[in-house]
Amino acid sequence: MKKLFFVLIFLAAAVVSYAQDVPSDYPKDLPKPVSAKFISSSSELGAVTYTFESELSPQAAFDSLKADMEKNKFVMNSQGNNVMSDAGGMVNWAKDDKIAFVVFSRKDDKITTIVIAYK
Repeated sequence: MKKLFFVLIFLAAAVVSYAQDVPSDYPKDLPKPVSAKFISSSSELGAVTYTFESELSPQAAFDSLKADMEKNKFVMNSQGNNVMSDAGGMVNWAKDDKIAFVVFSRKDDKITTIVIAYK
């Protein structure tokens, strides 16, 4: 019985740590970039900045995030597709009174940094 208790505690801790790959206050309507690892967050001037890293190219990360943002009813600015490439870029989305400004940059040949400023 004691073993079962410890196994259940371990499993519960594993589920909680897996579920919290982003901060608990991460906005529910803001999609997490697919295949990205959460790195950090910070708050300044009323906006929260979330930093992720991904093995996807900036363009592939953008394409994936774009689909998820549209599913969540965010609208991309009209110039959004013009500022993205495999080297990186930036785009912003709006939903109601919220704005998500996203920068994609290739750190090296393997890692893309994705920074989302959300206000």
